[in-house]
Amino acid sequence: MISLKTKFALLSCGVTIALGVLSGCDPMYKMVKCPSYVVFYENLSSIDLGPVYTSSRCVVINTAIDMSKSCGLHSTGEAKERYDQLCIKHNDLSYNQYRSIGGTLDNESVTYSDCDFSKITVIADKDFDDMHPAGTNLSDIVRFMSWSPYKYILSGYSEYYHYDKSDVSEAFDTLMRICINKKYFDNATDATCYPVDKLIKDLTSEDLILLGHDEGFVGLLYFDKTPDTKNDYNITVTIKTDGDKVLSDTIKLTF
Repeated sequence: MISLKTKFALLSCGVTIALGVLSGCDPMYKMVKCPSYVVFYENLSSIDLGPVYTSSRCVVINTAIDMSKSCGLHSTGEAKERYDQLCIKHNDLSYNQYRSIGGTLDNESVTYSDCDFSKITVIADKDFDDMHPAGTNLSDIVRFMSWSPYKYILSGYSEYYHYDKSDVSEAFDTLMRICINKKYFDNATDATCYPVDKLIKDLTSEDLILLGHDEGFVGLLYFDKTPDTKNDYNITVTIKTDGDKVLSDTIKLTF
């Protein structure tokens, strides 16, 4: 089992994580024609919530993966069959562009989870306000923020996203810069990933497909509203996948 908690530890320190650019000069890599945009699917086994120290109202959703059940372009046998089925599931079949790709499973580029989400629930162990007693779903006051290339893929790989601050919330514009290279916030950049920025209650099934930004990142949760009483709150996040797997973790937040 490989935890990505370390991968996103920099988020908690408020340090920008630059997306790695694979170099064709590295002998570990070679130019490969990729029939699909997504090159590797990680088997998502659990979630691990972490704080974002730049904001007490924000939580990062880290993931743990099982590499033995992951699959990618270079897989063989049953693993390759799983990869092909996931490409079919996402209509990701005619990308056909060359990329510099590593030769082993753990260094392939453009990585996503092998499951999509169907439901996200957030609850607190104490009364949040008059409308949200302990144990109440906070989906109307918690914002989910991420990225997804799904619209780009469905466009036949032709419609790029150009960042517009007016498309997203102030929280997204501020906090997502922590985890995504700032070049994606330049409207001159032809981005393949579109922002996902909604209150949880407003999310659709399509919003929860291929979450991340080409590297397995799931997203951030942001509390649009703070509780009536300053205190420590145990916040439990439960995610149901489209394969009926239930992933859950709890974090203590001090508001």
